[in-house]
Amino acid sequence: MIFASKNAFNMVTQSRRDDLISLCYFMIYLVDGDLAFLDKDDSNSDERAISPEKQLEEFNKMKKMKNEYTPDLLC
Repeated sequence: MIFASKNAFNMVTQSRRDDLISLCYFMIYLVDGDLAFLDKDDSNSDERAISPEKQLEEFNKMKKMKNEYTPDLLC
């Protein structure tokens, strides 16, 4: 979910372009060690213990941030 393109979050049909976007997110993460839309507060939480409501909230928050961020803001 972290490296998914915004098209995946918006339920748009995915293509090779989305694979390249995911690769770019991954490369930025490797170089910088962080992505702007990652929540640093929940870094130690166990994903299996998160309630469905919390998962939906995190999904919507990440979706909103990915839709608002431009490549310049990410880098």
